[in-house]
Amino acid sequence: MLAMPPGRSELEHDCIARYLIGRAFEADGLLPLADMFKAVDATGSARDCQQQLDQAGVKAQMQA
Repeated sequence: MLAMPPGRSELEHDCIARYLIGRAFEADGLLPLADMFKAVDATGSARDCQQQLDQAGVKAQMQA
């Protein structure tokens, strides 16, 4: 799942997507995201994912 502030450029979306791919493949040397972004590994049911996002302080809502 990717949640970004509104109005971000395509370049920013691309950079974040590449970051998430690198994270998924456990790439070495991956730098942390800027403070305004959060990456949360949310697995399980929609309810479990929502709880994980809430615990991480991410303002997002799961949708079916």
